[in-house]
Amino acid sequence: MVKLTKSIGLNKTDESIFFFRLIQKRNGIGLLSFVLILSVVFFIGQQFVLMDQQNSFSILLQSQSLEAQKVILDNLETLLADELALRNSRFTTNHNLYRCLFANPTPCDQSQSYDLLLYTPNPPLLFSGIWPNPPADMGKLAGGLSTNKVFYTKTSSRCPDTTTAADTTCSLQAIVQFKPLCGGTPSAPVPLMQFNNNQEYVPATDCPGRATGFDISIGVAIFRNGSLVYKHDTSKYGDTRIYRIKANSLIN
Repeated sequence: MVKLTKSIGLNKTDESIFFFRLIQKRNGIGLLSFVLILSVVFFIGQQFVLMDQQNSFSILLQSQSLEAQKVILDNLETLLADELALRNSRFTTNHNLYRCLFANPTPCDQSQSYDLLLYTPNPPLLFSGIWPNPPADMGKLAGGLSTNKVFYTKTSSRCPDTTTAADTTCSLQAIVQFKPLCGGTPSAPVPLMQFNNNQEYVPATDCPGRATGFDISIGVAIFRNGSLVYKHDTSKYGDTRIYRIKANSLIN
């Protein structure tokens, strides 16, 4: 150490100042390193907190959507059970329902699902002969999967009729579809069965005439992660429920 101070021409006083500054410099570097490490740890911690908040918010939104889905499904189920809303939906907008009921102009395909536009049961309307156009102020409760779509918010409120696609605001789509039944009678409908080429007894496709009834599915799809999710799950906690309706309920 003496050789080092002598080689750079330092006296005793200079030696003290030199070593003091050297210690200060090393302490400064150590403090800077500590501050840098602390900043990195704090930044990483903030990222974890932010991610946790985002996950919590996402779970909250999903929970709200699932609750709204259940409410809408329950309401639609009640309306279909008493058949009033379905009877009040016999308009030209549901031309496939009319076609299946009366085989006009042609019978329906028993294997196909058709979209249905479900209207409010109030005010109750009388129908006879050709179905009319719906009144302009007739409320819509649910629509098809790909046509006449009807959307709701996470609070189970109807979105405007001008809404054409699901988004973060109108994040639930209420869906009603039906499959015609062509076997049995209009008061006791069942699927029409036939033997295929392998002599297996399977549901037929084309109805020979007027439908005897309908299997109507009601469902609620949820807009999630940028896309609409509809599983057509008919289990207890699924997004879809199915009702069998007699043709007589819609003809009389």
